[in-house]
Amino acid sequence: MTWHKPADCEICSVLESHPTATNAEVKSLGGGIWGERTIRRHRNTPRLDDVDSFFNVPTSIVTSRGKSTRLPDGSWEKITYRPQDGALLDALNYDDIERFLDSRPVTTPPKSCQGRTAVLGLADLQLAKTASGGGTKETVERVFAAVDRFVEFCEADPPAEIVVAECGDVIEGFDNIGTQRSTNDLDLTSQVRTARRVLLEVMQRVKDLAPKVVLVSVPSNHAMVRLPGTKDIASTPANDWGIELSHQLGDVLRYREGWEHVSLLRPDGDYAEAVTYTTVTGAKIGFVHGHQANSQAKLADWWRGQAMGRRNGLHEADILLHGHYHNFRVETIGDSRWLLGLPSPDPGSDWYTNKTGDASSPGLLAFDISGPGSVPWSNLRIL
Repeated sequence: MTWHKPADCEICSVLESHPTATNAEVKSLGGGIWGERTIRRHRNTPRLDDVDSFFNVPTSIVTSRGKSTRLPDGSWEKITYRPQDGALLDALNYDDIERFLDSRPVTTPPKSCQGRTAVLGLADLQLAKTASGGGTKETVERVFAAVDRFVEFCEADPPAEIVVAECGDVIEGFDNIGTQRSTNDLDLTSQVRTARRVLLEVMQRVKDLAPKVVLVSVPSNHAMVRLPGTKDIASTPANDWGIELSHQLGDVLRYREGWEHVSLLRPDGDYAEAVTYTTVTGAKIGFVHGHQANSQAKLADWWRGQAMGRRNGLHEADILLHGHYHNFRVETIGDSRWLLGLPSPDPGSDWYTNKTGDASSPGLLAFDISGPGSVPWSNLRIL
């Protein structure tokens, strides 16, 4: 694990050389590119220059020490530390989102583009989940690698709009299965904080690729707020960490110059679990997490029921995009309606593989929509 070191950090260096400077003065000394909240975070960060030379662990997170044998003199030192605190300190190695946003020049989205919508499916990140495919760090790396490829496609062929579909389970949570308490590599607040940074980074990378950008969020099972120690939902479907993150992003981006063309879409009210969006091409996409059906094979029946009930605009949707099942799937139902299942970039589900032998390739799904019709989508690819 690579630790944030104040000696190698520009902000921490200014704080070290000007210990009595206010946050505003530090911002001025840094050329105005650092936000005051970013400076405050670095000011409050434990000093990490003092790293245990044997274990390469910051001494600030060591909780106890013991003695055992160690070479070359026959004794060595052992320590106990909190891995979750280490994960938080390691997170400083990712781009600081506030600094990143504040330091980026204001840009103008391209005006010349084709009449199509580029869709990026962002489902089931389940940040904090660990498995044979790694943990949070590996999941974040897979997400950003996929987003970089999506950016390359859009730069080569600019779309009229981009839709980022956050179809649920952006965090792992703690009340879905009992093992989460011992296998998660982030606590709950750290999961939410990391998810917020990841979503902001994704939107920053795509926002200048089209004159219109939309982030869609829907409630899900891992992100729902549950009664402590139970699997019971605490209140309404909107009481969900993914939905809360959508509101947080709205607060962060509101009135921020250069983000006027970016919008956030969520289901209406507190009880809806799905939402439908009309693209600039005229085609309509429905979004839902997918846990509403007992199996992926039953989602088509669930959609039919929602359409008959004229719920959440799904009776008009040409495509229904869903997550939850962690595998890519394409199915056509009814009058050329398309059900698209999103893969997941998570570390894998070893318990499911051990039970069934099945496994799916991690990644994000991207595709284009050129307009309504019997086949409204094209260029399906797993990134």
